[in-house]
Amino acid sequence: MSNQEETDTRVVLYMHYASTIGYQSAILRTPDSDLFFITLFHAQSVALTVYLDVGTGKQRQVKIYTMH
Repeated sequence: MSNQEETDTRVVLYMHYASTIGYQSAILRTPDSDLFFITLFHAQSVALTVYLDVGTGKQRQVKIYTMH
């Protein structure tokens, strides 16, 4: 069992793992901004292009890596 806060911070570990096995990008889907700020903080240390998928419509993805 885990709470939402633990799950949000665990995503950073998943991103690091994805980069070590050869992935070059990741899309994170979330209904709130918590994951955005956690990812933005760690963006420089993760060797991935990270997209955050929020909202609806055509402009749903924000490129995190270039924002850091």
